[in-house]
Amino acid sequence: IMGGLDPIRIGHLKIADHLVLGTAENSYTPVGWDQSRPLFQSLPMTRWDQIAHGLLEETVDAAFLPAPLALNLFGRGAGIRLTLLGHRGGSRFVTSRSVKIQKLSDFKGRSILISSLYSVNHILLHRLFTAAGLTMGTHREGKDVTLEEMPPELMSEALSLDHDGIIGGVMAEEPFGSLAVIRKTAISFCSSSRLWPGHMGSVLVFRDEILAQRAGEAGSIVQAFFKAGKQLHRDDRDALAAAALFLDQPGTLLGEAESECCYDPDLLMPGLGELEVIQDYLVDQMGLMEARVSLPEFVEARFAQEISVDSLS
Repeated sequence: IMGGLDPIRIGHLKIADHLVLGTAENSYTPVGWDQSRPLFQSLPMTRWDQIAHGLLEETVDAAFLPAPLALNLFGRGAGIRLTLLGHRGGSRFVTSRSVKIQKLSDFKGRSILISSLYSVNHILLHRLFTAAGLTMGTHREGKDVTLEEMPPELMSEALSLDHDGIIGGVMAEEPFGSLAVIRKTAISFCSSSRLWPGHMGSVLVFRDEILAQRAGEAGSIVQAFFKAGKQLHRDDRDALAAAALFLDQPGTLLGEAESECCYDPDLLMPGLGELEVIQDYLVDQMGLMEARVSLPEFVEARFAQEISVDSLS
């Protein structure tokens, strides 16, 4: 009988990207599992580097990470494998209300807040500003637009405290982009899906040891997240209630945040094509990765491939 081991610990942020976890938590129990023990335990954190450190230090067993960060960790030798996409879309680019940004060139000499340099959001901004003839990078790189890393949940407050108008805007995972707009500290510029329709964002990775020693449970977790994705995609009432509890934000924000994310399980299958596009951009255009990794070795798609989406109820 399964259930004799501790729950699998999954690191995440409290963002709309990770609602499949919040929806599935304590609502899915595989056949044969000891019902007194949860299949997995969610470990909410505030920064991506905290989650990455947890994987490396083995204080978490699995995690949701931005695809570029997961790729970079794998390239640096971390024993992790990608098993599932967590969502599609899910972020919002907003501009500071006090700065009054009218066009992209107005960002010159200002900063943009972003949750991680190793994120699809960074790729989206880099493509956008490069096309406009502007350079972007960190403070030490002396670019037209400066990127500053900050936890998503602090971005709205940072805008409200920016009395000198240094921050031009933020690229925030939902609900924190919409939160800044609702608090009237920001004006919506565009959703991330306007810049790359249906882009991937966070991916679910497991440590190699977990996949080797607890493959059955890992497969059950992937199935649970597929099922949660289907419930969210069809706006299941119970799923939305669980999502609201997970985000721990005002109810008005849930609709805004959830509308920016797509959880259609048909679109959560991990594929190599998009990852190749992301990896090529990180290496060739941004210089954030020195060398390419073997994507077939990085992706462990067997759990997702074994699930028939039509059979999920």
